Amino acid sequence: MRPHDMIDMFRRKGGARCVEVGRKIQTYLDGGLDPDTAAKVSRHLHACRRCGLAADDFRRLKSALAETSAPMSAEPLRRLQALAADLAAGDNAT
Repeated sequence: MRPHDMIDMFRRKGGARCVEVGRKIQTYLDGGLDPDTAAKVSRHLHACRRCGLAADDFRRLKSALAETSAPMSAEPLRRLQALAADLAAGDNAT
């Protein structure tokens, strides 16, 4: 096995790369993916410890936010949604 193949082996878990899955975790957790993509993400999250732990963190964060009694105003929520969209698109410029 060539060194490049070994590196690629660790990047691929459950048929998808961590970067690809990372961009879809939020949508997956919200139930917004098509069934085929959701199945691929699910397989990856079960096979990849790092991504699975990240998904668990997002689940806990969503749960904690849902339990807060103070509603979030529209402007911070809009900024968070814009940031999430930029991150999902791979734009990490600040």
